[in-house]
Amino acid sequence: MHRFLENASGNIAITFTLMTFVILGIAGGALDYTRVANTRADYQDAVDAAAIAAAIEYKKNEWGPSKQVGLDFLKTHSPELDFVTINKTEVVLQDDVIIATVSGESQNTLLSAVGFPSFSFEVSSHAKMPDYPIEISLVLDNTFSMSVDGKIGTLKTTAKEFVDTLLNHDLSDVKISVVPFAQYVNVGSHFLGASWLEARNEITVTPRQCSMRRDVISRSGCRTERTNHPARDVPEQCTPAQYNDGVLVQPASCTPAHRQPAHTTSQEICTNIQYGPEYEVCEPEKRETVYWNGCVASRQNPLNTNDRDYSRKVPGPNKLICPSPITPLTADRNKLKTAINGMVAVGDTYIPQGVVWGYRTLTNRVPFDQAKSDAQREAANGRRYLIIMTDGV
Repeated sequence: MHRFLENASGNIAITFTLMTFVILGIAGGALDYTRVANTRADYQDAVDAAAIAAAIEYKKNEWGPSKQVGLDFLKTHSPELDFVTINKTEVVLQDDVIIATVSGESQNTLLSAVGFPSFSFEVSSHAKMPDYPIEISLVLDNTFSMSVDGKIGTLKTTAKEFVDTLLNHDLSDVKISVVPFAQYVNVGSHFLGASWLEARNEITVTPRQCSMRRDVISRSGCRTERTNHPARDVPEQCTPAQYNDGVLVQPASCTPAHRQPAHTTSQEICTNIQYGPEYEVCEPEKRETVYWNGCVASRQNPLNTNDRDYSRKVPGPNKLICPSPITPLTADRNKLKTAINGMVAVGDTYIPQGVVWGYRTLTNRVPFDQAKSDAQREAANGRRYLIIMTDGV
């Protein structure tokens, strides 16, 4: 017995065997938890759609038909998963708020072998069609990094669905602005000459330039002179990677070290060259107009984040790169969707520009004065929202 207790042979095999159950349990837990998390997300989409649909219907119909619309949406948008058992599906009305709920059990795979047969989940969504005016600014990332992985396309689809959801009926006072942003924003070139803006079209003048020339009319005493170049070693030459808004657009590359072989070059040399008479050659004056394209930069701190004191003008330098123009607050669904469709991913990321111009579209002051005044909003209990969509930091 004493020798048996002191013998350490085979400890690793025994320990590994015992740990195998732990490792399998951890792996199984990760797999099953990921599956239930994805299931929750899928059903969350369904209850969101159902609550919104029922809320819209309830503004123009009785609760009975409105509830059925919500239940129909819930059925249509819910995923069909053979490992899920649904325990409750309901759409209820509480104090003019529609609540859609789904709860159920997601059957586990590996965890069921260690005593955890399922995960429970419940998702719900609350919605109410407002009876007060709403003004919303969609601040949308149009930087170059949005051009990869289909992100700009997903952004367009999402933003258009948002516009359709809010403007697909005439039951509420809703207006939306669209503010594409990158490093700069585009307020629209039609603002040229506005009192709050420091921008202009620039005319570049290249003056008339002249020089004297003499043409070669004859050569004599010419010979071809050859130069021998010995072989030489050429070191490795590398070009660093190129990035645009954090996206790799040109990977690093290197020309490996190599030995350049010996070679010969030729050059013609003449002992007598005759030139003709000297004459003047002139390039005419050139005028080029650089038109201001609507792009603006930031005012000096603290006015860079404020909507006031436009005696300190907004700078609009020429030759900036910026997205498509801002669309001010409007209830014109087609106008908004056209603006969203026209977005192009370009430039670097500077989120504050988008945020501050989104805010400026929600005030009743220049540069954008389409919003309700503070007094009008307060009297109607109106609300303002700014929604920013970005892949940046």
